[in-house]
Amino acid sequence: MLPIEERAGRAQTVALCLHQGALWQRFVQVMQLRENMRVERLLSTAADQSTCTLLRSWAAFLQKLGDGDCTHADANGIEYLKFDELEVTQSLCAPVHTPDDVLGMLDWTYGDLSVVRHDWQYWSERAIVTPRHVCADYVNNLMLDRLAGDDIFCTSADFISERSPGFQVPLDFLHRLQPSGLPPHRLRLKIGAVVMLLRNLDPGRGLSNGVRMIVRGVHQNKYLMCQIITGKRAGDEVLIPRIKLLPSQSRSPISWIRLQFPVKVCYCMTINKSQVCVLKS
Repeated sequence: MLPIEERAGRAQTVALCLHQGALWQRFVQVMQLRENMRVERLLSTAADQSTCTLLRSWAAFLQKLGDGDCTHADANGIEYLKFDELEVTQSLCAPVHTPDDVLGMLDWTYGDLSVVRHDWQYWSERAIVTPRHVCADYVNNLMLDRLAGDDIFCTSADFISERSPGFQVPLDFLHRLQPSGLPPHRLRLKIGAVVMLLRNLDPGRGLSNGVRMIVRGVHQNKYLMCQIITGKRAGDEVLIPRIKLLPSQSRSPISWIRLQFPVKVCYCMTINKSQVCVLKS
C-alpha cells in the first residue's frame, strides 16, 4: 500500500509514487502489452464496418496516450499531459454542455429505463465516471428520478464520538456534513438502484470497498438486501447492515460518527482524472 500525504505538492507526490520504491527498482520487470483484448472481443461482434473503424481508432488513441506520445515538455524539460491539446477525433467525443446533453448521455449509456431490466449483467457493464463528487451526485439524482418506483429515504444517526468530550454541536450541523467516503445523512434509494459499497465488510464474500450492487429490498430501515454485480461474487445476494462510519480525512476539529448504510448510488462515480468520460461495454 502506497503512503498518503495530505496536501502534498508535486515533489512529494513523485517521491511517494510506486516507481520510486525499492521493490520496483529491484524486483519489477516491465512488460509492454500492445494488443487491446477488449477491443478485439468487441470487433468479433461488431455490427458494421463503421463500428470496427471507431473501435480501432479508439484503441490507437489509447495506445498513443499510454506510450506518452501525447505529452508536452515545459521550460525545465519535465514532461506532462496537457489534456486540452490532445488530438481526439470528433467521432470519439460527445459534447455535454446543457441538461439535455446530460440526459442524452444517460440514454446512450443506460438505454430506455421504461423497460425494466432484471439482468444484473446489463448494469455491471455500464458506468459513467467524472472527476468531481458534485457532478456524480447530480447525475445519480437524475438517474433516480428516471427510475420507476417510490423514493426510499434512509436517515442516519450522527453523534459526537468519545474522542471529543465536552463538545456541544447541533445535530443539524452534523447532518449537513458530507465528507468524502461517507454516505449522506439522508440517503435516497429506490428498489433496483445501483449502489457502491463504501467499506470493507467481508472481502471473502465479495463485500469489499468499491464493489457495485443492486438494491433488491429495504427492510424496516435496518438492513439492505442487495445483489452483487461486480467482482468474483457477482450474482450473489447479500445483506448490508447499518454500521458506524468515521470520516477518513476529516478536517473538522471534532471527531464524530455517522450510523448509516455504507453505500452510495453509483450510476456515476468519481475518478482522479481531469476529464469526464463515459464507459459503455
